[in-house]
Order: sequence, then structure tokens, then C-alpha cells
Amino acid sequence: MTVPTRRLRESPVQRLRIASLALLLILGTLAGADGAGSVRASAGVPLPAEFGSEWVVIAGYNTYSHTSHDVDALDIVRLDGPTAGSVVLSPVVGAVRYSGGDCLSVEDGAGLSHLLCHFFPDPGFERGTQVVAGQRLGVVAPDGFAGNNGIAHIHYAVHQDSNGRTLPFSWDYALEGVNLLNSGAWNEHANRTFVSSNLPIGAPAPNAPPAQDPGPLEAPEASPPDAPATGAPPALAVPEPQPIEVAPVQALTPGWNLVSWPAEASLRETVDGFNGAVTAVLAFEAVGQRYRIYSAFLPDAANTLDRIGPGAAVWLSVTSGVALEWPEMGAPSRFAPRLSGGFNLVAWTGPSRSVIEAIAPIAQWVESVHSWDADTQRFRSYRPDAPSFLNDLTTLRSGEGVWVRIRSGISVSWSQR
Repeated sequence: MTVPTRRLRESPVQRLRIASLALLLILGTLAGADGAGSVRASAGVPLPAEFGSEWVVIAGYNTYSHTSHDVDALDIVRLDGPTAGSVVLSPVVGAVRYSGGDCLSVEDGAGLSHLLCHFFPDPGFERGTQVVAGQRLGVVAPDGFAGNNGIAHIHYAVHQDSNGRTLPFSWDYALEGVNLLNSGAWNEHANRTFVSSNLPIGAPAPNAPPAQDPGPLEAPEASPPDAPATGAPPALAVPEPQPIEVAPVQALTPGWNLVSWPAEASLRETVDGFNGAVTAVLAFEAVGQRYRIYSAFLPDAANTLDRIGPGAAVWLSVTSGVALEWPEMGAPSRFAPRLSGGFNLVAWTGPSRSVIEAIAPIAQWVESVHSWDADTQRFRSYRPDAPSFLNDLTTLRSGEGVWVRIRSGISVSWSQR
């Protein structure tokens, strides 16, 4: 399923969103560079992103987060589609020098390391692994994951081996052919926009930008939905909680689905029963804050998920063009999953009801709640401390998977009834 996108310059609301993200990330006002438009590469290095995708620098050189050995780093977010879930590509030919939980660096032929952070690397990238320019490395993490300070973005920097310090994106390393010199100015080159020219060596350029890779890693929306064009801002009052009758979650649609796992169901037998229409299952481990995966198309050694307990929630990737019926969960009537500090991915097993009423037993420890809309392939979010017009998640449906972020250092049982 392709999600419709809009260019930033066509939407004042999107301009506000990007500006807000930048303010949060660098803890200061954007010091706008010159108003250069989108550019394509004629030399230097390309963006670490899909060909044709458009990106903007939200944190440039010499910012609060780019100091010491990292002054020439850039933080970029996508303009023509969601940043979270966007594919990350190698900008150069080389070998993997470092691969951690949320960062990966590729050493080029000159011995410089191209460091990319705040994304989930694909399995198999170990030190010494050979990669080519344009090769897929992983996908951008959602808000609050992979050390991204709550904002989905890519951190890109070129480091020298001799002292670990960064080099500016200039001359041989000009970003998309544009010299980005470092004069020492605060937040230098912020607001510059670029169109990625990144393609595997020898690959023909497509006629149109590729579709954004959909996936479970798309970020929960941290910014408001489109605001009214005229009139006063919406009231900040939070609506009174009330039960809402909604049909149980049973249908799977093409793309990613976030649903509860049927109690005591066999992982392999359940997935294999869809004859290849369900291509992947991802479960989230709250303790390690990481995903585990199962796919019949992967070798056994690559599968890290072997069983799923009752009441858990999972991501399902569905490729069939026909909606599939998913088994009902059949979880205990008084299910109470244990939630720990950070993100937790669990099923909502109670009757369909307002999110405020559903989280009432744990409300004092909840930072945010996110559910997934499979039809639009996007998150809906609720934050207790946010104005009501920023919260587009109002109802938890029986049998759906839910992200719940709990305050750090807390462990609590969520009574669902």
C-alpha cells in the first residue's frame, strides 16, 4: 500500500511540523542558512536514502547535539513522506567498520568512516562486511527509539580514523554535489533541502521516486494533525471517558498490521496457514527494547522469534491483495500484562473503550499510547499531557496491539477489563 505524500512547500502545516521537530532536537531556534532549494548530486556523496526522496537538514553543524568530535554532523528528516520507516542506504562503497544497536559506519576507500545513526540496521552487517553504494542498510527508527531524542531522523557524519573527528561535507565529500563548508556558525546549513541521487553503481535511474518502504517502524505522530485553516484553536479540554462499541480486530489488510496474538497459537503453524500471505512476524522485547522476527522466507538461523505468549501483540506483514481473517485472541478475561519503563508492545484484551478509561489504572505512569491504523499505514497517538487537538487516538479496540510508553524506572501491571 502506498501512502499519499505531500511536498513540504505545499503545506503550511508540514512546514510547522518540520520547524517544531528542529526546535525540539537542537533546543534552540533554527539559524537559517541561505535559502537554497533542492539540489541533486554532480559529485561528492549522495544522501543515505532512496533515489528521488527529498530531505531537509534540521540540525546542522555546531549545534547543541553536534559538538566536540561531531561538529560537522547533520541531522536530516524526510519531506516527501514519513521519516520513520524510510530505507537507509549506504552512501559509499566500502566495508562495515562498526555496527551497533542503532548506528552503522561504512569505511570508504580513503579510510574515512561514514557514520549513520538512529536507525535499525538489517541483520547480517558485521565488521568487515562489504557493501556497495545504494545498498540497503536498514530503516529509520520511530520517534523515541534508537537514541533519536524523540524525533525520527538520520544522523550522518564522516569521521577521520586518525583522530575520530568529523570532516565537513565539502569538496570530495560534498553532499549531493553541494559544498557545505564549516565556518563555525551555529546550526550552519540548517533548512537546506536535498533530493537523493543514491543508486547502486550501474543501476538505471527510475522515472519516478520509489515508494517509501512501509513497515512497523514508522513513527507515532509527534506533531498535530492538520489544524483548521481559520478560526480559534481547538479547546484544550480532554473529553470525558466513555465506552465505545467497536468491532473486534480480525481482518488483516495488505501492508503492516498490529494485532494481538491468539492465545497458545503455534507460531509456525499459524503463519504457514496463510500460504505465504503473511511474510513476517515481529514481536517487541520490552526488556531489551528490541524486535525479534520470524519469517518462513528466512533461514532458521536468521529467525530470532520462536514462540509468542498469550496476550502479546505482534506486527504482521501481509502481501496478499485480499483482506485476511485473523483468529480472535481468546485471552483470559482478566489479562494484566507487566509493563516496564520504556516502550511496551502489548495487546488490549478488554472491551473496546476510550483510551482514557482503558489506561486509567496506570495513567500516572503513562507517557504515551500509540495504535496502528492498517488502512492508512500510520500511527494514532495519545499523550496525557498533550492538548486534546494533538491526540488523534481516542479508542482502543478489543484485540488490537498497542504501544504503551511507561516512565523510566517504573514496572507496573496493566489490569484490562
